Amino acid sequence: MKSPSLRPQFVTDENGARVGVILSMAEFEEIADLLDDIADAPEIVRRRGEPGIPHGEAMRLAKDGVGSPD
Repeated sequence: MKSPSLRPQFVTDENGARVGVILSMAEFEEIADLLDDIADAPEIVRRRGEPGIPHGEAMRLAKDGVGSPD
């Protein structure tokens, strides 16, 4: 996993203290994707060792809605 390439712009208060940050949408989305990956990590570890299914079968099940939330 690569680190995001950030070019933040800082918002400062009247004393020059940094109070906020502005990111491009691309930077924000990259960070959001990384946070999603981090949030998924415990489930990935928990399921390690379970038998897998071939990609084609997974795609067929997804198309048929098997395993989808109601």
